[in-house]
Amino acid sequence: FAINMEEKKARDFTHLIQDFSAEPEQTMEEKDEEEDAEMAAMKSMLGFGSFGAKEESTEEKEKKKKDLLNKAKRQHPSTQPSASSSTSTTTPTTTAATMDTEEEEGQIDNHDDDVEGDKDDGADDERDDSVLGMPISHEVTLTHGSKPITSITLDPSGSRLITASADYEIKFWDFNSMDTRLRSFRSLLPQEGYPVKCVEFSNTGDGFVCGTGSSLYKVMDRDGVTAYESLRGDQYIYDRKHTKGHVSAVTSACWHPKFKDMYITSSHDGTVRSWKLEDSGKKSCAVGLARNKGKNTPVMYASYNRSGNMIVSGCEDGLIIVFSATEKMIRQKSLTQCHAADSEVTCVKFAADGRRIISRATDGTLKMWDVYAMKKPKHVLDDLPCAYNSTTCVFSPDEKFVLTGTSSKEQVEGSIVIVRTETFVKEYQVGVGPRAPICVLWHLKLNQILAGCSDGSVKIFFDPKISSKGATLCATKRARSPDPLDLHLATVAAHEGYAWGKGIFDLKKTAKGRKEKARRDSRASKKPQEPVRGDRGVGEGGRLRGFSSSISQYIAARTAYDPTRDQDPREEILKYADQAEKEPFFIATAYSKTQPEPVYDMAEPKEDEPKLKKHKRPDGRELWKGEGEE
Repeated sequence: FAINMEEKKARDFTHLIQDFSAEPEQTMEEKDEEEDAEMAAMKSMLGFGSFGAKEESTEEKEKKKKDLLNKAKRQHPSTQPSASSSTSTTTPTTTAATMDTEEEEGQIDNHDDDVEGDKDDGADDERDDSVLGMPISHEVTLTHGSKPITSITLDPSGSRLITASADYEIKFWDFNSMDTRLRSFRSLLPQEGYPVKCVEFSNTGDGFVCGTGSSLYKVMDRDGVTAYESLRGDQYIYDRKHTKGHVSAVTSACWHPKFKDMYITSSHDGTVRSWKLEDSGKKSCAVGLARNKGKNTPVMYASYNRSGNMIVSGCEDGLIIVFSATEKMIRQKSLTQCHAADSEVTCVKFAADGRRIISRATDGTLKMWDVYAMKKPKHVLDDLPCAYNSTTCVFSPDEKFVLTGTSSKEQVEGSIVIVRTETFVKEYQVGVGPRAPICVLWHLKLNQILAGCSDGSVKIFFDPKISSKGATLCATKRARSPDPLDLHLATVAAHEGYAWGKGIFDLKKTAKGRKEKARRDSRASKKPQEPVRGDRGVGEGGRLRGFSSSISQYIAARTAYDPTRDQDPREEILKYADQAEKEPFFIATAYSKTQPEPVYDMAEPKEDEPKLKKHKRPDGRELWKGEGEE
């Protein structure tokens, strides 16, 4: 064999070798960044996204906090935007014929002295951003829905807000847990088919009264759990004092300033009723009647004075009625036609001194009265259009200013009007954009102004320098970054207030599905139980099949059953006649020799002939019919 001794050529592996000459070499910093990105992706995948993260320094936190506050800052009055802009504006109104340039820029020394008192120069410099010492330099917006806000209330501590709207729902907001997303943590439907008219927190903050378009109101705790529901009065009783409750829509509620378990409600039935928590809404303690010219007039608003011995109420026909109140009696004290007869009094409130009263009505006026001289108002402010019968007015915490909202049917932008109490002159007009403020509130502890608007939003005005807590907490709290391994269902459950194992899977259902499930539940829908149908076997849910609804009724029906009630007794006796004749068994044997043969009358019974009528002769003798007739 010939052996080829030629040398073998080496195999070429150059195609396996990557050419790194074209790519630039990575620096150490780039390698560290790449490693950090890979580590962050790994931590996020394993659910440890915050593990090993560096804590932000104090300077960084303050910087981010200032950035968030700057976003919520309103424009200064001296730099007003154009009318086409939707941003809210604050427009000063001139209180004198001439005004200096410094006053136009918001540096009004005399007003600052009135509100804040004698302050040093350093304190005045710190509050340059605030207008008249008022908390209106910043704002945040809470979105309730799309229907007008009818009522807002804050607990005494200022940590929890409840908003009510014409969309039949109330929503709960917690400032301590809310972030910049500004979401409510709970939503309730107090009574289906009725818009919510009023919500009012108690003086202790542990519960609130909720009145709807129905004659029934509810008392709930601060979490929305119903404590009890009032009873409905008898609408057929003319004297409303003799009924246990309201017979028409509840319009307002107010808690007693001294007794924490006592409150009043007003209604369209023309009554103001006082209640106690211990009675659970079964019967009102006292009733005050709002009557004008012998007829009941609907009451739109009612409130206590500071001492609790007087109640002022505004009616649908422009009347203001003052009641003297005790625990067991509400008696009418004075009745005055304060506003136009064709206008509704939307709000009336006492001042802290117990003498002054402010009233707001749909005739476009804001008035101040002396409770002991109601014939003529002390101050009147016109040109304040009012298109909603739930528009409110409120004193400032120091009672140097009065706030109210303006609204118009022509869809003109509304505003919050700030009026000085002593002179009743417009000081400032705070715009709220393309909406109209309806109900306003100025909280004492927070020093913040809240306004419920016609587009379903709630505006909260504050100043970080003079306001505390409330909106200042949620405006500077960033939303938590989403974690990829967060359970969405658990987040929704915590957001809605559910716990695991209690209605957690109902969250997957739509509103229609939850409503259908509630209809199938006889307790939730208050529907009587239907009888068990025959196609379901012997029974269902401990109930037997048939007309009976319990085992006791079933046994009673079986034992008391009498089969002879549907039989003819004559036919049943004659059925044994032949047998008794052939085989006498009962008493026939004892009388067999003496007993005659029985004969039965088998003829059919004849109808009874009518009796002949008797007539009387002229001499008094009776004459049978047919006798003497020829």
